[in-house]
Amino acid sequence: MPGFDLHQHLWPDAFVSALAARSRPPMLRRDGRGWRLFLAGEPSCALHPEEHDPAARAQALARTGLHRAGIALSSPLGIEGLPVEEAQPLLDAWLDGVLELGAPFTVWGAFPLEAATEAATTALLDRGAIGVSLPAGALDGPGALERLSPVLSALEARDAPLFVHPGPGFG
Repeated sequence: MPGFDLHQHLWPDAFVSALAARSRPPMLRRDGRGWRLFLAGEPSCALHPEEHDPAARAQALARTGLHRAGIALSSPLGIEGLPVEEAQPLLDAWLDGVLELGAPFTVWGAFPLEAATEAATTALLDRGAIGVSLPAGALDGPGALERLSPVLSALEARDAPLFVHPGPGFG
């Protein structure tokens, strides 16, 4: 029986473009060697676009006997914790890009933490997300579970999973 990799990252071209258009972290910039990723409070690091090539990734999955891969947003980028007006365009570019890839990829839904509602959760599931990914930091502290209870209730109602990804919580 073919397997399923629950956790991979893939950056579609539209997402890379959206990060490159930003003027503050998280953002991408070209230098003489390629792309550099800038995150708040972190040194910049190289981004290797070839690692995000969907065709090469699909071939790698097939070679390992896997038939599906769940693509998650990289929560350490801090996108979910940005204000909605900053986060949503990035999340839309990422989600749309991953959904356009189709099989063998599927997607974990993500939304701005400020907009973590039952309706947002349901909308992601209706679009084809297998579940929702939340940064671990969003579940930390007093009131975190209460604040996210609409998300958890929506997931439970649809028998959809929650993926807790390492990453910061509310900005």
